Amino acid sequence: MLAGNDVAFEREHRLSASDRPDFFIDGVAIEVKVVGSVPVVTRQLQRYARHESVSDVLLVTAKRAHMQCEGSLQGKPVKVVVIGGLF
Repeated sequence: MLAGNDVAFEREHRLSASDRPDFFIDGVAIEVKVVGSVPVVTRQLQRYARHESVSDVLLVTAKRAHMQCEGSLQGKPVKVVVIGGLF
């Protein structure tokens, strides 16, 4: 699929039977979260990072606590963007 600026992306990209990030763009697995504990979200991001096709992981979230997920998993960078994050 193409976005308005011609960036190809895939929604619910299937990395495996159980691993499907919300969006996938040029090797970047993007997960969008409104709720979820830090350990649960970290495990999910770790699963994504294990896949060879994933070069980076981006978490878009409404929870400031998820900032703890930023860093590196499986040697791949993990970035967190908090939007409206007042929780």
